[in-house]
Amino acid sequence: MSQARLDIERMLQRIRKHRDFPAFSSHVREIVRISSRKQSSANDLAAVILKDQALTQKILQVANSAHFGQFAGQIHTISRAVVILGFEQVRSVALGLMLFEHFRKQGNATPLLETMLTSIFSGLLARNVATGEDRERVEEIFICAMLHDLGRMAMAFYAPEHYAAVETAMKAHGGDFESTVRHELGFSPRELGRAIAREWGFPALVIHSLQQLPPSRRKNPATLEDRMRGYSQFANALAQRVAADPQSAEAAIAELLDDYGAIVRVEADDLRERMAETRDDFSHYLEALPEARRNQGVLEKLMQAPEEETEAEATPAPPSEHDTDHSKLMDGIADISETLLEPFDLNTLLVAILETLYSALPAERVLLFIVDRENAVLRPRFGFATNLDNLRRNLAIPTGGADNPFTEALTGHREFWVADAAHDLSTTNLPEPMQRWLPAAAFGIFPLVVNDRAIGAIYVDTARPGSLDATSRRGIRTLVKQAVTAIRTNR
Repeated sequence: MSQARLDIERMLQRIRKHRDFPAFSSHVREIVRISSRKQSSANDLAAVILKDQALTQKILQVANSAHFGQFAGQIHTISRAVVILGFEQVRSVALGLMLFEHFRKQGNATPLLETMLTSIFSGLLARNVATGEDRERVEEIFICAMLHDLGRMAMAFYAPEHYAAVETAMKAHGGDFESTVRHELGFSPRELGRAIAREWGFPALVIHSLQQLPPSRRKNPATLEDRMRGYSQFANALAQRVAADPQSAEAAIAELLDDYGAIVRVEADDLRERMAETRDDFSHYLEALPEARRNQGVLEKLMQAPEEETEAEATPAPPSEHDTDHSKLMDGIADISETLLEPFDLNTLLVAILETLYSALPAERVLLFIVDRENAVLRPRFGFATNLDNLRRNLAIPTGGADNPFTEALTGHREFWVADAAHDLSTTNLPEPMQRWLPAAAFGIFPLVVNDRAIGAIYVDTARPGSLDATSRRGIRTLVKQAVTAIRTNR
């Protein structure tokens, strides 16, 4: 065994002896185990979370404000939170709040508090940046980014004198935290973070994401693991730059998009919008973390919009009769969530989900496609459209051969969204059945992934480009999650 491995083992032995570590680790392992079981239900996750009443109340605080303000005050149980926000998102919220509550017990530890807050912000940013690219893995991406500095947080909490010695050495000799820890203690904080994540039972993909991604792989990511590590590094680098100086954000955006552009495939303007969404998401977390207010310095920096973004804000356009009816969309989500908590007929519930989308959105067609594996095609099973009978009799979209938006969504387990079909290059090779039967100005394809297998997709299209705003798309994703929950429950 190498000296570095021995040094990590000694540090782990010290951590395991800490009075809070065994109980905390047991709770984390239980949540990770429930999450990794394909047959786990909303009740299974709720039963684990309910063992900690303080955690339960904090999760409900976040759930009542996160993403859908119309649900404020209406989510009274963890089971309903799972139904509305999704199994994976409630797990992510639970783990984030648990880590914060655990590490904040270190008295008078401003650097640790700053690192924790920046880590949560990084996780939210990584999740928002990944939206639309690796849609089905956004909660894993959140966890990877949030745990990016786990080794550093663990040192500050469990071995504060070693952490202080490293900071002293950095001030005296320069250098970054990673190289100074290796020089002073004989191991890397990233190695320590991976060892703790392994101890807590996180899957290999999360553990490997705590390693640095070499520059060559940022430009040419070869695997899912590369992308997960890239999202994590990108989000943490940008969050840390903003936490140090909010007005450096513009330079950081240009520099980091150039470095990670093969992974984070968004334009600078789109990234600014996603950073604004992240600040909004972060504010919801802070409602459940009043202790975080003790560190106004880093909070103010993370929540501060760059001057250019602030000046560019425009007066919102008045609502149009062709816009989404957000109230109807939220009421529909609430009705579906209530139904999911009781015995239900699957087909009836799926039709109710499609009806909610069709009645609330400015949609031309809302269809639920099911994979016909024998004939390698997708066929519409249920839906709403003026020519629905013709679509059900005649429409069959191939799932093999050349790539098309449906195959990309299903094979990649990710949302495929086209805001303006007339000007989007991805629409140049649409399959003939789609061109003939589904002419649209804008469309979205949302795969139904159950137990890591795409069994179908929900398709939504509109007659106007750009007619679905970010809140509408979040509503669609929530209803898709509810469809997956229904299918998973009935299997």
